[in-house]
Amino acid sequence: MYLPWIYNVFFLVCQAYSVADIIFLVDGSGSLGETNFQLIREFLSNVISAFDIEMDRVRVGLSLYSTITMPVFYLDTPLNKTDMLQRLKSIPYRKGESLTGAAIDYTTQNSFVSIAGGRADQGVPQIAVVITEGKSQDDVTYPAAALRQAGVTVFAIGTSKSELQSIASHPFENYMTNLPKFELLQKHGTNILKKICFELVKQTSIVTEQIELLHQGEECQFTLQCLLSRYFFLVDGSGSIKPENFRLIKTFMMRVVRGFSVGPDKVRIGVAQYASKPQTEFNITQYTSNSEVELAIQKIGQIRGSTNTGQALSFMKTHFREAERSRGVRVQRFLITVTDGKSQDNVMAPAEQLRQEGIVMYAVGVGKANEPELLVIGDGPEKVFYTHNFDTLTSMGDNLLRDISCSDLNKADIIFLIDGSGSINSEDFMKMKAFMASFVKKVNIGSDKVQIGAIQFSSAPTLVFELNRHSAKPDLQHELDSMQQLGGGTETGQALTFTADYFHGSRGGRPNIAQYLIVITDGEAQDEVLTPAKALRDKGITIFAIGIFNANMTQLLEIGGSPTKVHYIENFDALTEIQKQILWEICSPWEGKLHFSILVLKSRECILNATLYTGNPPEDYVHNQTVFLKSNEAFCQPLSIRQQSPHASSGFLPQVLDLAHLHLK
Repeated sequence: MYLPWIYNVFFLVCQAYSVADIIFLVDGSGSLGETNFQLIREFLSNVISAFDIEMDRVRVGLSLYSTITMPVFYLDTPLNKTDMLQRLKSIPYRKGESLTGAAIDYTTQNSFVSIAGGRADQGVPQIAVVITEGKSQDDVTYPAAALRQAGVTVFAIGTSKSELQSIASHPFENYMTNLPKFELLQKHGTNILKKICFELVKQTSIVTEQIELLHQGEECQFTLQCLLSRYFFLVDGSGSIKPENFRLIKTFMMRVVRGFSVGPDKVRIGVAQYASKPQTEFNITQYTSNSEVELAIQKIGQIRGSTNTGQALSFMKTHFREAERSRGVRVQRFLITVTDGKSQDNVMAPAEQLRQEGIVMYAVGVGKANEPELLVIGDGPEKVFYTHNFDTLTSMGDNLLRDISCSDLNKADIIFLIDGSGSINSEDFMKMKAFMASFVKKVNIGSDKVQIGAIQFSSAPTLVFELNRHSAKPDLQHELDSMQQLGGGTETGQALTFTADYFHGSRGGRPNIAQYLIVITDGEAQDEVLTPAKALRDKGITIFAIGIFNANMTQLLEIGGSPTKVHYIENFDALTEIQKQILWEICSPWEGKLHFSILVLKSRECILNATLYTGNPPEDYVHNQTVFLKSNEAFCQPLSIRQQSPHASSGFLPQVLDLAHLHLK
């Protein structure tokens, strides 16, 4: 039985972008039942039918697990698609216990390795899809972390939300499907396949950019840096943290440090560790370069003991007092607290004392960290970050950097174009409004800072407010809250054409300022979107396309112009996580190995074209230079990574970066 949704919606998208190794790990335990196992057979048949199964394109492997894990076929098993689909019909239902953790361990050790056909060493995306009916009878947390740490993107499908969160890649909202009942697997099949297909689009797409050389100038020297800033990490080293997880905390700190330019008159970093008692690992005056700080972090040993976070916060007051001022320049002071459990003493009073001294407080919680306590330590929900697993701390570092960057984002023109058609219920429309209101809270609003506009569309577009209408957050939020849903059809193309005028100077748009359009839609456009979207991008407007549930993937790609600008989610509740990702792209620092192929000086503006290399560069590659770009004192139009298909014969994976316009102070 092959369901039509594969062919009429996704076939072309998955075929066009498919280069991957995909392993399906399927529950065949006794709790599943023969009826549900047949649903899995049908689901797998439909998903596999969507891909171009060839040795140099998509390779698929399948393992069944219960008490033991049994491979059905490996990545390099010589089967064409027809043979593979035929074998799926006859896979046996073995019953037994549900040992998902052991099955994930087996997959890490045996399924993605090169001897079984894995191509990780060639830069090919590695994807695992875990389908489980219920809660495992063994632990899944550490096996799943090991699989993710091996570079595998993990999708999790099942009925136990907490377990799916432990298995899926971060952010888990993007990679897990929580079924109310397993019998609904087929109903959710469309969206599950969309997620998998879109992951392939993101990881193996080719995007090219035309670059016009305005003026060949002399080499342009520049340094981007923050205001003078002092960052202290306060990290939990208690006995509840395993040694391998403490190493991941250190990796998290190094990831954050790499987002800054450390120096005597730039950013300074200090680290303190605590357990039963706090201790200083190194002070903010001790090291004056990124490499020195990273080396010092690597040398930190775990002290172990109980968890007295309150005492540690009190300990930090003296460290910050010496950093209040430096050479008469305002100094920003930040405390980043990382913990995995509830404190055994009170944190409220010392946290409030630090806040009263003007210190910006971030709280990062892992695993069994206490959420109410994190909210007390952090400066509100926006300064609190939580992840279930230590292996996702690195990506939490990205989110932290994004938040710090956005607090200092100088200027941007951002218009929301939101779907108000009749297919969206009133509750979900309210979630879109909440998404926009929350976005407004995170940026600096003002006529000389970030400007926000909004347009709603259905059968016809309607202006909500122009870019220069409001220069204060309360006014913006009030008007967003007052917006009423239009109802009607979904004429997205017409709305894109309508929106173009509202980036003009006569409507509040500003020249030489980064401009963004954020499109949110839940369905298929009833008109053509490619031409009007391209016209906007040709004017230098970056478009983010957010598709929800029934959104058409091909149209989303046409609107965004690149997989990196497209976000697909199953429901409106996941908008919160997408907001973080979009803010990260708008505000974030970028780091990597950059090759400057064009460097132009025009007035006070540097324009660079760069290529970022994430693997070993080819032999003819001559020059590498590590550069950190930061949207703070200098305004930096963010770099947008465009990833090329990996070469089948090499581990080298080039990524093309958009032009970055660096306006120097």
